Amino acid sequence: MPGQCLSGKNHVQMTRTGRRYPLARWAAWRDEIVRHVQAVMAAHGGPFPVTAPCRCLLIFTHADRRRRDIPGLMDALYHVFERAGLIADDSLFVEGSQTTGVHIDPLHAGVEVLIETLSSGL
Repeated sequence: MPGQCLSGKNHVQMTRTGRRYPLARWAAWRDEIVRHVQAVMAAHGGPFPVTAPCRCLLIFTHADRRRRDIPGLMDALYHVFERAGLIADDSLFVEGSQTTGVHIDPLHAGVEVLIETLSSGL
């Protein structure tokens, strides 16, 4: 997925009544990534949404050397995958790992994603 991944954790505001809503920048990023995921799903076909427990490997290429909230990035991507219809429920990601900080490239920031369903014998 192209572009610097954003964590949802620090991009949420709350009204005085307690209603939570995303900041416009994060919502625009989320909607762009949802469209990208849906285009990839359409190109690859397959049985979507995934309804089995999964493992997700995320390989981040950051645009700069700033510290990142990796669990927040993972959680934001899991929510995007659910919103895009890739997975029925983000709680199905029972195993997750990430490689981050290894790649710094301002022109090619993004994240590579590998999702693998697990055998039913968990």
